[in-house]
Amino acid sequence: MNSLKNRRILLIDDMPPIHEDFRKILVGDSTESELDDVEAMLFGTKADTSFVGFELDSAYQGQDGMEMVQKSLDANLPYAMAFIDMRMPPGWDGVETTERLWQLDPRLQIVICTAYSDYSWEEVLTRLDTRDRLLILKKPFDLIEVRQLANTLTAKWVSGQQAALKMEYLEQIVQERTKELTNEMQVRKEAQASLEIANHNLQESEEQYRLLVELSPDAILIERSERVVFANRTACDMFRVHQIDDLLNRSIASLFVSPPPSATVHLSTLEKNIDTQLLAEELVLRLDGDEIHVLVTRLAYTYQGKSATQLVIRDATEHKRVQKQLQYQANYDALTGLPNRHLLMDRLHQAISHAQRNEGRLAICFLDLDRFKWINDNLGHAAGDELLKVVALRIGACLRETDTIARLGGDEFVLLLYNQNGQAHDVELAIGRVVKSVAQPLILAGREVNISCSIGCSNFPEDGMDGNELLKFADAAMYRAKKMGRNNLQIYNENLHRHLDERKKLAIDLQRAIDERQLSLAYQPQIDLRNGKIIGAEALLRWQHPELGNIPPSLFLPLAEETGLIESLGAWTIRTVCEQCKAWREADLPTLCISINLSAKQVEWPDLKQCIADCLATNNIEPCHIELELAESTIVQNIEKIILIMTDLKSLGVQLAIDDFGTGYSNLRSLAALPIDKIKLDGSFINDVVSSPDNLAIANTIIVMAHQLGLKTVAEMVETAGQVALLTLGGCDQAQGYFFSPALQAPELMSFLQAGPLLVPEPRSKDCFTRTLLVLDDDPGMTRAVVRGLRFDGYRVLLANRAEEAFELLACNNIGVVLCDQQLQETTGVEMLTKIRRLYPGTVRLLFSGYKEFDAMTAAINQGAIYKFLGKPFSNHELRKILAEAFEVYDRNVSETRRQSEASIAKSRLN
Repeated sequence: MNSLKNRRILLIDDMPPIHEDFRKILVGDSTESELDDVEAMLFGTKADTSFVGFELDSAYQGQDGMEMVQKSLDANLPYAMAFIDMRMPPGWDGVETTERLWQLDPRLQIVICTAYSDYSWEEVLTRLDTRDRLLILKKPFDLIEVRQLANTLTAKWVSGQQAALKMEYLEQIVQERTKELTNEMQVRKEAQASLEIANHNLQESEEQYRLLVELSPDAILIERSERVVFANRTACDMFRVHQIDDLLNRSIASLFVSPPPSATVHLSTLEKNIDTQLLAEELVLRLDGDEIHVLVTRLAYTYQGKSATQLVIRDATEHKRVQKQLQYQANYDALTGLPNRHLLMDRLHQAISHAQRNEGRLAICFLDLDRFKWINDNLGHAAGDELLKVVALRIGACLRETDTIARLGGDEFVLLLYNQNGQAHDVELAIGRVVKSVAQPLILAGREVNISCSIGCSNFPEDGMDGNELLKFADAAMYRAKKMGRNNLQIYNENLHRHLDERKKLAIDLQRAIDERQLSLAYQPQIDLRNGKIIGAEALLRWQHPELGNIPPSLFLPLAEETGLIESLGAWTIRTVCEQCKAWREADLPTLCISINLSAKQVEWPDLKQCIADCLATNNIEPCHIELELAESTIVQNIEKIILIMTDLKSLGVQLAIDDFGTGYSNLRSLAALPIDKIKLDGSFINDVVSSPDNLAIANTIIVMAHQLGLKTVAEMVETAGQVALLTLGGCDQAQGYFFSPALQAPELMSFLQAGPLLVPEPRSKDCFTRTLLVLDDDPGMTRAVVRGLRFDGYRVLLANRAEEAFELLACNNIGVVLCDQQLQETTGVEMLTKIRRLYPGTVRLLFSGYKEFDAMTAAINQGAIYKFLGKPFSNHELRKILAEAFEVYDRNVSETRRQSEASIAKSRLN
């Protein structure tokens, strides 16, 4: 519907006849048209047919009318007016209906039709806010009157709408124009502000440029027509004049030494190209006659309307010095002043070319100092540096001017010995002089030190034509010299060549093994010594080569370090361990803490932390189930750096352990700073712990120290019950080794785990049988005779034929008396009992022998190693008597030890 043409009327009346009358009046019908035609015939006038009917809707109650008004508004077809009866029982009357309709549509024009005086006009005005929207039509009403009201009020509704639209249109025009004016004013303000800023910036820029020119550390000249027309203050200092006027109008050529050819080319280029900037290195001639190197930047431009050249001149004296220093640093070793690898390779290639042209020979010697790490670790790096400088001087004194000595780094030197005559003897003499000179004693850090060197040599052209290959061959020969006992010379030969080829092939195979999953992991269980439970395992690499079979880690791990494959190998190990832990978890199997060994190069791998974090996240593994082991020797190489790396790794939540502890000369003060959880005792201590008092003391000391630092201890390479017993007695927390289990494949490990806790040998302190005798003799007849003679005395007699068996029995049993023969296969009785005294001081030791070795036995008795000596043959009565006395001594020893222990405990409680 067009909102500007509305003839919709709503009639609300409870009387249906009224609706019919209104429809005849407002809508029109054919009857009225016929009457108009008759009227025209009678009176001779044409009937007016311009009447346009209204669209009339009917409602019989106020509520119905309200619904119809709401629907018309929803359909966007509003009524222009409404005729409403005053009385419409039983519903709303006309006034209430009007009131409610205006709440829906305030624009609706209303005529109330009534024949009664229910409300006065004042009452209607009081109740309704009419706003010229209400008329009263008295019944009965005239047809013309109704039509006039309908025409007038609908026209009024349309006029009101048109007026509202025009007002809206005018308001929109006013708003748009106001916005245009506002924008225009804003643009003018912004333009004015930009102009002011531009002027301000221009002034600042000009001032800054003037200050830059005046305060510039570079001399600035402007030359026009080959004369100086401007100079800054720095130019006065550079050219050694007192004031700027001394430079003005001078010939620009008089200020420079004859320019180099490149500068001449620059000048010709500038003449043809305005705004071109060119840089050249030249010599300035100061007015006092000195010459200095400068860097000159020339810029052709227009100055005061004429062509000119601006020269920015920088003193290059320091630049030249730094350039020379950098060139020296790039080619020479800072410590010794010898050529470094870069210059060595250049000279090596030149020497090969020279030898080729002159049919000469060249020896390439790789020299490495022996025990240099010991010097650094024990005497300090300053002493190590001093040694390197002395060695460099000594080697240089043994060589000719045509030879070259270079330092590659660390304690590695390379010698290039040119041999014009082709005599190998000359080279060997020169190397002999070097070896002898290096071996001369010297004083370092106040101590006399003897040093030696290992040398490997390759020869051109016999061993190859490429410098890099020859250097590699010499390096291989040097490592051969190291393996041959150090302090010797090895010449590269066919065997070494074959060895290098084998290693090269093995390195290729190792890469293929990583890619093709030829590697596997075996897991050696770690046992809790308190209860025999399996609480973890160490992951150990295995390589089953398709042709060579099982290759031990001791062979391929160093190769991986040398070839750079160790990072890929480490990443594979970490990933495989995490995947295995995930597989165990998904199979509802217990998840153990798995230890992974890290080498020195793996620890410094930049992506190590991210690799571990990614593997843990991918497999949803708790970090506490992964333990990283670093060898003590790795840690002591750079303790400060390792502490930072380990702290960073610890932030992941993984466990950290020191492996092979006791072999790397740890700085115990730094040990407390390491964020570790465990210390693993090196197997070299464990191997002899039952027979070596020193190793047992070291192991016990490490255990006590670790516990005081809040760390767990793990013993490696445990192979006997005696070792387990002593370690348990010393307080060691965990152990691993062949005594419990070798390394197992993952399924075997789970079967091992499901079998339940293992039986851990009890420590000797829990052995309640106190009258135990150990008889050690390699003669079985003698041991049987002793057992037979003591069968009624109530002793528990343990027999051993070898020292190793005796130590095992001592470790596992609470032995009171030891009866030992002097003549044993591996050792003597005196030596054996001396060790037993240090290991088990409370044990009473008896020695018997058929030989009169008075000096050794006297010394042993005097030192307390032997309580009594029995000479062979001895009677059974004599043996029984001595044993009875010995056990009485043992009982007193035990009582005294117990008393001292109780006193110590009481004292500690008082404190």
